[in-house]
Amino acid sequence: MWGRVDCKRAADHPELKPEYEQALAICENRAIAAGTAGTANMPGGYGMAGAISAGINQGIAEGNIRRSTTISCMAERGYLLKKKSEHTAACAEAKPLPASPKAKSGA
Repeated sequence: MWGRVDCKRAADHPELKPEYEQALAICENRAIAAGTAGTANMPGGYGMAGAISAGINQGIAEGNIRRSTTISCMAERGYLLKKKSEHTAACAEAKPLPASPKAKSGA
């Protein structure tokens, strides 16, 4: 599950849902582009078996690139991918963060 770094829950703060959806849309599109670009020059293999093997390898590599890009992008936007139990435990131990000066100024 995607959990916010500040431990705010969407169930308690419905105004956060559009922000989350926008972040996810941006990050998924960035991940698709990175996966495609990252595997564009992979060799195609020779013969039927080589082509199949190359296609499988390309699919695996593209999936790994997409996943890591999405995780990184969402982290930049304040969301971490964790198991629900891990997120709940981390938020139970976390102290509330003070508001940043940037947030106070409305920038």
